Amino acid sequence: MNASLPSDWERTLKSQIAGRYDRMARDGSFAHGDRDRLLSDGYPEKWARALPRSISDTYSGCGFAFSGSQLGETRVVVDLGCGAGLDCVYLSSHLPPGALIIGVDLAPEMLFLAQRALASMDFGRLNAIAGHMERLPLADSCADLVTANAAFNLAADKGAALSEAFRILRRGGLLCARDLVLDGPLPSEVLSDPMSFNTSLGGAGEESDLHQSLIQAGFQDIKISDHRPFSMVQSVQIRALKPNC
Repeated sequence: MNASLPSDWERTLKSQIAGRYDRMARDGSFAHGDRDRLLSDGYPEKWARALPRSISDTYSGCGFAFSGSQLGETRVVVDLGCGAGLDCVYLSSHLPPGALIIGVDLAPEMLFLAQRALASMDFGRLNAIAGHMERLPLADSCADLVTANAAFNLAADKGAALSEAFRILRRGGLLCARDLVLDGPLPSEVLSDPMSFNTSLGGAGEESDLHQSLIQAGFQDIKISDHRPFSMVQSVQIRALKPNC
C-alpha cells in the first residue's frame, strides 16, 4: 500500500470533493443523472430502461466502462470512486453467483446510497470502504477487475492511484474504466476556478500522459478508445492488463 502522507493541498482537495458528493447524495442533486444520459453514454438500452429511477437518476459518470468485457469468470471487483453505485448495480447483474463487489469512495453518504442500491437489486450488501484511491486499504492481488468511472481525474495523484489499482489486481487482472482527457486547452475561466478540479474538468489531462502513467504503473496491453464529447473535454474507455508474470 502506498504509505506516503497526503499534503495539505491534497487534504483540502479531498475534503472539498467529499463534501460536494456528500451533499449531492443527501439532497439528490445529481445534475447529470438520468436514464437518457445513460443511453447516450453507451449503457445497454434494455438494462438502463429497466433501472428504477432512484438508481438511474444518481448517474454521475462519464460513460459505459464495460463494453467488450467478459465478466463470467470475475470473482472480485473493486470499484474506485463508486459513488451511488450505478456501475456496481450493472456488475451485480453480470457477475457469477458468489462474486464480491467492493466499493471505495471518499463520500460516506454516497456509499450509503450504493449499499441501498445493491440491496434493492437483491445482490446483498456492498462491501463499502470510505478511502482514498492513492492509499487503498486492500491486500495485494485481491481483485480480478478494477473499475472507475470519472474517478481517476479526481485523484490528487493519478500516478499513485493507477499504481494502487495495479497493486490490488491479481496477475492477469483487468483495469476497465472511463475517464476524462483534454480535447484542447481549457478556457481560462475553468483553469482559474479553484473548484474546477472537484467538478472533474480541472483534473482532466492529456491522453498521452494517461497512457504513460498506465505504463509506469506496470500495465500492459493498454487500449484507450471510444472517445466521446463530455462538456469541454472527452470521455474515453480505458482497458489495461496486469501481466501474468
